[in-house]
Amino acid sequence: RKKKKDGDGNAAVRIRNMSMKKLKRKKEEKRAAIDNITVSKPNKPARDKSKPKKSHRQAKTVLANVATVSSNTNIDASLGLGMHPNESHYITNELCITRKELISTLPEEMRRMFNCCCWVIWKGMYRPALSLSPFEVTGNRGIVEEWTSTYVANQSFLSQLPYLVYWYEEGWSNSKDFKAFSLVRKEKLFSYDKGVAQGWDEPSFCNKVDDPFRYGMLTEEEDDILRGIKQMKQDQGLETNERGGPMFFPHLRDEEKRASDQRLEGLRKTYGSWASSSGYETCLRRGNTALGDSNAQPRSSLELCAGEEGMSQALAAAGFETTTLDNDLKRSATSQLSLEELERRIIDGTIRHHPHLDKSFSVMWNAPECRTWSRAQNGRYRNKDFVDGFRNRALDAHAQQARRDVESLVNILSYYRGRNPNLIMVIENPVGYLQHHPLSRLFEKVLGLTRLKISYCQFSRENDIYPQKDTHLWTNSSILIHQFGGREFECHKGKACKGIGPDGKHTVQVQDLPDKCSSYPPLMCKLIAGALRELQSKKIVLLFH
Repeated sequence: RKKKKDGDGNAAVRIRNMSMKKLKRKKEEKRAAIDNITVSKPNKPARDKSKPKKSHRQAKTVLANVATVSSNTNIDASLGLGMHPNESHYITNELCITRKELISTLPEEMRRMFNCCCWVIWKGMYRPALSLSPFEVTGNRGIVEEWTSTYVANQSFLSQLPYLVYWYEEGWSNSKDFKAFSLVRKEKLFSYDKGVAQGWDEPSFCNKVDDPFRYGMLTEEEDDILRGIKQMKQDQGLETNERGGPMFFPHLRDEEKRASDQRLEGLRKTYGSWASSSGYETCLRRGNTALGDSNAQPRSSLELCAGEEGMSQALAAAGFETTTLDNDLKRSATSQLSLEELERRIIDGTIRHHPHLDKSFSVMWNAPECRTWSRAQNGRYRNKDFVDGFRNRALDAHAQQARRDVESLVNILSYYRGRNPNLIMVIENPVGYLQHHPLSRLFEKVLGLTRLKISYCQFSRENDIYPQKDTHLWTNSSILIHQFGGREFECHKGKACKGIGPDGKHTVQVQDLPDKCSSYPPLMCKLIAGALRELQSKKIVLLFH
């Protein structure tokens, strides 16, 4: 600070920069002399094409390591080679060596850990894992590229290479983006025997399994870890080349697929006779019984799973008397119940004592939980091959709960339609796996709904841009079918969209938003509320003309 004040600071900086440039210049001249390359005097040395690029130098270093290690005949590189040991492995544009040669360059300690059960400390917890070589990872190429990049960049320090592990707690999935692998440092990885000796196979939260009322319920993470420990103990009794379960063996995945298909077939039979099920018949009978008890108000609405109540706010602005329901205590819903609780009250008759729900409505907007049905979860809960979820994961409990919620919703709508035969019903859920599940057939066969498709970006404004989030609407409203059934509000190639920038791409993505675009576009709510208001006012003929 004093030098700068006296005016000597800038001069000192210039002198230091000149010294650094000279030192850098000398290093370049020395390197050029070694490679017999003449360097010109301009600031940027002229590059001779005969000089290898960085990737060439890295490739030479790797090949040198291969030659050095291969001369030692005592090293066994048979572990971790995968199904095709002699297959060439692509690392850079210029390097192509066999798997055995690459594995031979790795530290012996790392090779001994291949296919071994181990413990990894992660976020303060000891978690079950399986140490792997990069050639045994299937499906997730991103982690393999990350490992090879680290390998090429650390040729002088191969002892510091991170270990590639598979997390038992993640279960398995055949999705390409399934994240069940990580790179961990050597000091964070421990042997299986050491973990058992330390008692890591029986964590403290095991008490929650024996006495949940005293110690509380297991969290999702704790449940995953316990499942992973169980799977790792089973693998410990197997040969090293038989460990990993369905994640690594196609025949085990085929067995899981057959079991999933059998469950789906059973659900199809159940839904095929849903109209004769006891729950549906009871809800329908109670709705028909209450048909004459109270007439629906001309403009009254009930929004189930209301969340931020965006649709109810638009309906209230259009003159509707709104009622909302949500099971989140942080929300300001009129009634705080889950769909299963509401169905139970309808079946046992206690709905008659509810001050807000014991009446008829003219419009019902329903948005069941969409997290497990969404494609944005990258196969964590389900995918196109396992639309009913993965039974080997703790997250499957959420997938099954979401399915039961939709089943309850069908019975609830049947009850309120019995009370008001002219009830307008709308079920909203993002485009995902619900449409592929046999459950969605109940919307058409039992409730008589028609599926529509809209895109959030079509409701963008100049200062309020929304991403291309495609959403399905199942409804029996003729005016909504007329207004949204012609792909007018569906974004597709060649259609004008305010959400598309000059480069032809959408400027906002769903993953960029903090709430993942869970709230409705205000313009969409306004258009739907206006259409329903006109329908209730008997002015639908004017819209068609």
